[in-house]
Amino acid sequence: PYINSQLEYPVLMGLFIRLMAIIGGNLRGYYIVNTVFLVALAVGSTFLLYRMIRKEEQNKLWRYWIFAPSMLIFSVYNWDLLAVFCVVAAMYSVLKGKDIQAAFFLALGTWAKLYPIFYFLPLLLKQDSWKKKSYIILIAGAVTLALNLPFAIANFDSWAYFFTFNSGRISTF
Repeated sequence: PYINSQLEYPVLMGLFIRLMAIIGGNLRGYYIVNTVFLVALAVGSTFLLYRMIRKEEQNKLWRYWIFAPSMLIFSVYNWDLLAVFCVVAAMYSVLKGKDIQAAFFLALGTWAKLYPIFYFLPLLLKQDSWKKKSYIILIAGAVTLALNLPFAIANFDSWAYFFTFNSGRISTF
C-alpha cells in the first residue's frame, strides 16, 4: 500500500492490512489471521481498561464493553480496534504518569484512524513545562515521520490519497 496502490486509510492501518495479508497468504488465511489479531487487540484493550477502573466498576466493563453487541459482532473484522487499542494504551500510560509513552501510542493511533490526534491537546495541556510539551511533540513527530516519510517519498500521490479521498467526504449533519 501507498507505493503501488492507493488506500483510503492512514499508513499504520494500511500496514496492518498488508501484514495480515502476508501472514494469511490467501483469502481464508487473511480472514483467520486478521480475526486473531483483532481479537487480540480487543483483549488487550479490555485488559488495560480493566486495570484502569475501580473494582466496584469492573462489572460495568463486562456489560458495556465486553458483551456489547458491537464488540461481540464487529470485533472480528473492525480495524478500528487498532486505533482503539492505541488510545486505551495511551490513556493507561497517562494514568501511570508515562506521558511520553502516551504520546507514542497516540501518534500510532493517529496513523491508524486519525481521530486520536484530538487527544494530543489535553495531553499537551496537562504538561507543566515547555520541556515536557516539547518531548510530547518530538515523540509524535518522530513516529509520524517514521511511519509516513518512506511512503511519501516513494510515491507521494498514493500516500496522499488518504487525505484527498477523505477531504471529499461530506458531513451528514
